[in-house]
Amino acid sequence: MLPYAPCYGDRINFLTQKSFNKEIMMSKAMRKARPVVEATLVSVALVAAALAVPVAIVYAAI
Repeated sequence: MLPYAPCYGDRINFLTQKSFNKEIMMSKAMRKARPVVEATLVSVALVAAALAVPVAIVYAAI
C-alpha cells in the first residue's frame, strides 16, 4: 500500500496554478511590450508626417 495516494484534485489544482502563473507571466510581458509598441507607432506616425511634407511640396509644384 502506498503511503500517499495521489488525488486527482491535487493534479487539477496544480494545472490551474500552472496556467495562472502563465497568465501572470504573459501579463508582465504585455506590460513590458506596451511602451515598445507605443514608441513604434509614434515613430511610424512621425516618419509618415515627415515624408508627407516633401510630397505635398512636389505635388503643389506640379
